[in-house]
Amino acid sequence: MAEISEKSLSPDRQAYSVKEVADMLGVTSKSVYRLLDRNLLRSLQAVRPHRIPRKELERFLQENL
Repeated sequence: MAEISEKSLSPDRQAYSVKEVADMLGVTSKSVYRLLDRNLLRSLQAVRPHRIPRKELERFLQENL
């Protein structure tokens, strides 16, 4: 997780797919779905498939690094 920085989060992107977040965190998509199920990471409610907002990913990283 330490490899994620402001540079790796594209400034023009506002949300990421589960696969993209999994790749950034170095985990599987299943792990990201577990984080979502446990409400440790939140996604946009109105969008399917899940989209994780950039600000939410930044919050998650701040709280868990």
